[in-house]
Amino acid sequence: MKSYPVLLRKAGYLTAFAGKFGFGVHDKPSSSTSVKNDTMPIKGFDVWGGSEGQTDYKTSKNPSIAKYAAEYPHSSRAYGAFGQDFIKKAKAEKKPFLLECLL
Repeated sequence: MKSYPVLLRKAGYLTAFAGKFGFGVHDKPSSSTSVKNDTMPIKGFDVWGGSEGQTDYKTSKNPSIAKYAAEYPHSSRAYGAFGQDFIKKAKAEKKPFLLECLL
């Protein structure tokens, strides 16, 4: 895959995705529009905080950010906390970063 997050990762950036991922990614052309964990580019990022489709507003129902559910039951605030944690990680590792967040 030659998407910009993959290219930045190869160039030494720390990369993360958070939020809704509304379409499936396939290695070969596909007529499928279904979005499932196996069609999301989870392995294309260093840190994944995304969820399939339009996601759920309840943080506890989004597996990749569920650890924030107790403090931030609404997912929009949980994605913000995920982003803050990721930026702190990039700073600690002294790496340039890409944080893509779609709410």
